[in-house]
Amino acid sequence: MKDFDIILKNLSNISIVAFFMFVIGKLAGFGAMVAVLSNSPVAKTLLGIYAFLIAGSIVLCMYDGYRKKKEKPELTKEEVEKLAKQFNLI
Repeated sequence: MKDFDIILKNLSNISIVAFFMFVIGKLAGFGAMVAVLSNSPVAKTLLGIYAFLIAGSIVLCMYDGYRKKKEKPELTKEEVEKLAKQFNLI
């Protein structure tokens, strides 16, 4: 449980929501698979829920990645030179 807490500290709230949407979507997918194989009338509804949850998790992950990329500050010339000297590149 301690390792799980460390992982959650490094994730944003959007990533956590996307993760749980993905897991719940996969569980709904198993239910949809059973419903399709048994010709149940609930199959289309479960497939719709499955598709919505998986697509939602993908969209949230893409949004979170784009947001993090946009928040990343650009390095100035002085900072690049300082890092290059630190790693003996120049």
